[in-house]
Amino acid sequence: MNDVDDVKVQASPQQRRMISEARNYHARKKRVYATVSSKESIGIDLSWSENLAELLEATEVVYTNAEMSCNRRLVSERFNYYRNLHYRSFTAADLCHAKREEIWSHLSSLRKIVARLNDRSDSLRVDRSTYDQLIALRSTMYDLVDYLGKRRDMLNIQTATIRDKIRNECGERGQRWYNELMQRAGK
Repeated sequence: MNDVDDVKVQASPQQRRMISEARNYHARKKRVYATVSSKESIGIDLSWSENLAELLEATEVVYTNAEMSCNRRLVSERFNYYRNLHYRSFTAADLCHAKREEIWSHLSSLRKIVARLNDRSDSLRVDRSTYDQLIALRSTMYDLVDYLGKRRDMLNIQTATIRDKIRNECGERGQRWYNELMQRAGK
């Protein structure tokens, strides 16, 4: 998803924390927690974390480069780079959306487990350490869903801005590209 002309970026502390947590969860496909006074075990599917760290890193690069392009005048000599950035920007937004939906479906399962643990009439019980781990996982998943939704929305805004700037600032070639894009989109 990167381009040789991209400006290299350093991840924010929040970004680094999420990447670290994603790598930690990706180390296991599934976690099984033992219960207290119940013959059940709690299995948590962590497959949603697959490729998450890489997605977060790649979208940070695209996001930052798109943001910089949105905030300055484009030069027509870099038309191919901007066209490629436009493509990478909407692709990154689509990937953020897909990963967000994937995490959300797994989060729904975890929310049901936590609801059962909080229900005093339910026999499902875990020790305090396990409960705290499940709550931390739920919190991380909520944070990721929120972050990916915001990142998707910002990338979509940037994609539209780059599209329009290519049309307005990259001469005839940019206008032709824009018109062809709109035709393919049916607009």
